[in-house]
Amino acid sequence: MVSIFVLVVLSLLAASLINVVSDSSRTVAVEVYGTRALMAAQSGADLALVSLFPLTNGAGAGCDAVPNSDNSRFEGQPGLNGCSASVTCGEQLLPGGGADVLYTITSTGFCQAGTGQETIRVERVIELEARGVSL
Repeated sequence: MVSIFVLVVLSLLAASLINVVSDSSRTVAVEVYGTRALMAAQSGADLALVSLFPLTNGAGAGCDAVPNSDNSRFEGQPGLNGCSASVTCGEQLLPGGGADVLYTITSTGFCQAGTGQETIRVERVIELEARGVSL
């Protein structure tokens, strides 16, 4: 009788330990995909800055030069597999009567993995401001 009680108690402890390990592994996976989403957002912002400020025009090419998304550049990149970036650009004239423009770039990185109940979806947003400089 005592041995059956001990066996039941040990089984319950083992079951709860399995749940703890399972939750821990999912938490690590979400952290990894969160970092990937952040890197996708950063990459999208970097690509937007390259389009906005080409080497020949330090004042800025305008938001029309910034693509909304350029996810094809992520294909074949192992670290960004299953990730995408969406970029928006806004511009406003700075006070003072000059032609100085303040650009606001918002880049949203999104990563997804798994199927069904095991699906992990993570999103990170980066917003940056840049000012064109007349050369």
